[in-house]
Amino acid sequence: MVVPVAHKKENYEKEKDGKTETITVSKPIKQRCEDSAEHPLDDFEKEMKEKVCKHLFNIQHQYTQLQSLHRSLKEDGAILHIDYAENLQCKYSKEVQQVHFGASHRQTTLHNAVLYTTENTLTLCALSSSMKHDPAAIWAELEPVLQ
Repeated sequence: MVVPVAHKKENYEKEKDGKTETITVSKPIKQRCEDSAEHPLDDFEKEMKEKVCKHLFNIQHQYTQLQSLHRSLKEDGAILHIDYAENLQCKYSKEVQQVHFGASHRQTTLHNAVLYTTENTLTLCALSSSMKHDPAAIWAELEPVLQ
């Protein structure tokens, strides 16, 4: 298998204002790698296991904590579970080619929330033209909900 994995430094001379300068540049070179076909698959499998295991642990932990909060929720309390879908691209149902390929699509942010009380559950979604996802932007979207 041949892959560009290394860089080679080369010097060349350049004349500037009657003086000769030596310039060093780094160029990618192809280097032959001999390995079994299983090796990249083993690396991929190991990395996926690590990432998937961490992701599954986070999901399970968050679900367990949310269940615990539900069980201990008091009559005058509430749980507000929030998330946002960042940079959702808006599209037309039918587009001319210029819009399709011209990066002319506007983007929006969806702020999703679920409000749990002992009596009911309320789902909320706010659209924002702001592409900010920092705490100040989240609080600005939550302010009407909290009022």
